[in-house]
Amino acid sequence: MFPLLDDFLEDAALQAIAGENNLAETAFLVPDGEDYCLRWFTPTVEVPLCRHATLSPAPLP
Repeated sequence: MFPLLDDFLEDAALQAIAGENNLAETAFLVPDGEDYCLRWFTPTVEVPLCRHATLSPAPLP
């Protein structure tokens, strides 16, 4: 699951959302010009990179 946001929320809010999702990782996606920025949270910490959660916002064919 990934929320598409206009801007990143406070870290505590992102952490709370990840906790509510209760998944291994939750990816948060924010537009950045023609690209996107991603941040990944587990229910307990922010992680520097999560390969499978990076794929979650990819459009399906």
